[in-house]
Amino acid sequence: LSEDLKQLHFSEQDPWIVAAVQGAEESRLPKLPDYDIDLEVRKSHGVIFLKGKMDLLIGLLCSRCANSFEHHLSSRFQCMFTRERSLGHQEGTNVGVAYSDPTGAAPEDLDIEFLEKDYVELEDVLKEQIYLKIPFQPLCNEECKGICPVCGQDRNTQPCQCHRIKNSALANALKNYRT
Repeated sequence: LSEDLKQLHFSEQDPWIVAAVQGAEESRLPKLPDYDIDLEVRKSHGVIFLKGKMDLLIGLLCSRCANSFEHHLSSRFQCMFTRERSLGHQEGTNVGVAYSDPTGAAPEDLDIEFLEKDYVELEDVLKEQIYLKIPFQPLCNEECKGICPVCGQDRNTQPCQCHRIKNSALANALKNYRT
């Protein structure tokens, strides 16, 4: 990798992008995928700076009703990579300030990932960024009523009858108790 800035663009036409996104999906989308990933890569003083922007649709499962839905992910991210472990441990120097210039980020916002190989695995970087952006409890919509815990009915499609069963059973129990 040279010191020159490299701009890369990937889309659903690139098989490794499709594999990375589908590996993070919880469900398959019924329509064709729509992925747009732009990366800027620069090497300076033994550190690889990666600046990226992703815009994609993924299939998730709703945490309330367990139905599949389409979720739009959009993110900007920055990463730094090096094989030189000494960069993170230099005493008396502010390495973060020196190495944050190409990304424009504050030193405390940047982490250096140490590489075991002579290259950065872009698929792993993309998967990590997707996992960081997936909501902890994804919802198909804010008004999702979820599944009835008693009968398992999806309350978004029709109301369950459990409340009637419970009320009639309770009424019968009360009648028997009074007599």
